[in-house]
Amino acid sequence: MTSNEVEQNFTPRWPALRAAVWCVLIAVGLAVWLPTLGGDTAARAWRGLLINFLFFAPLGAGLTVWSAIVLSSQGRWSGRLENLTLAGLATAPLAVAMLIVLWIGSASWAPWATAKDLPQGFWLNPTFVFGRDLAALVIFWILAWAYARQRLAGRGKVLGGWVIFVYVIALSFVAYDLVAALDVKWYSTLWGLYFAVTGVYSGVALWALLAAFVPGVEREKLHDLGKLMVAFSLLTTYMMFSQLLPIWYANLPDEVRMPLARMNFPAWRIVSTVLLATMYLGPLALLLTIRAKRTPWLLGAVAVLVLASTWVGRWWSVAPTFSHKIEFGGPEIGITLASLGAFALALDWYRWRMKAEIPQGAAEA
Repeated sequence: MTSNEVEQNFTPRWPALRAAVWCVLIAVGLAVWLPTLGGDTAARAWRGLLINFLFFAPLGAGLTVWSAIVLSSQGRWSGRLENLTLAGLATAPLAVAMLIVLWIGSASWAPWATAKDLPQGFWLNPTFVFGRDLAALVIFWILAWAYARQRLAGRGKVLGGWVIFVYVIALSFVAYDLVAALDVKWYSTLWGLYFAVTGVYSGVALWALLAAFVPGVEREKLHDLGKLMVAFSLLTTYMMFSQLLPIWYANLPDEVRMPLARMNFPAWRIVSTVLLATMYLGPLALLLTIRAKRTPWLLGAVAVLVLASTWVGRWWSVAPTFSHKIEFGGPEIGITLASLGAFALALDWYRWRMKAEIPQGAAEA
């Protein structure tokens, strides 16, 4: 390919038809979700928003942080594909807006929002919870934007390290405050790091999916992204195993509350098995061969599988706390469609409007 052809691949025109599809998804999703905010489905509707925040906010942040990860590890393989990770910056307003809406409706979905005499005391005061989570996310995104400006100028190694550090802190706050605290008697020392790692895992899956659609993309770079997906699937599996193993051999009653419903009740046991086969071990089996990693459509299909199973994993981390039966319908589908449309529209907007491109010399420096 000539340099002009490569340039065109990374400065696309505004995808009007695709943008229209995303807007239709937003409109349809909201039309389905908003009526469910009243009546018996109100709590499920709010938890549906929570589930999608827990999926899309770490996904955008995890995609963005990959540029800093590659730079901090002195990687030079990504080249111009690094541009794709910076598109995650455009999802920052969506993540912040979803968290603010969750704050407004916290009394409808958060057990600790209206409870008294909690073991955690003031730590679960709603204003304190959402204040620190919102502050952590805003600080992360401000650092990420500052890092992107430096990176486009061929710099950013020092700030990139801080972006990674703040990312882990921010996602750990979200994990403990908005997921673990749904059961105020459950304790875990690993949950925050697990949540941050799954955000990076879903981020590399999205990176691979976007790269698979780049015209003329080098197969070697797809191969590298495929290996990263396999590596993080194994890391995620190891971290969940590390969560469960001490509960078993040390007989920890305070920590067994989380896996109890997800492993003992028939409906959720099936979901747990599906996650084991898709999110955890799926990439290892499907991307085992070199050809699979270097084939765009196959790599993209596995990336979609990982993203979908990660969403199921977020649902799996929230819903069993409230019901031993699977409840899935309009409240979950509507807000998921709307969130997907808004997230995809933000990615497309960034790639068109900002034309985020790291100069070839800077990308390889």
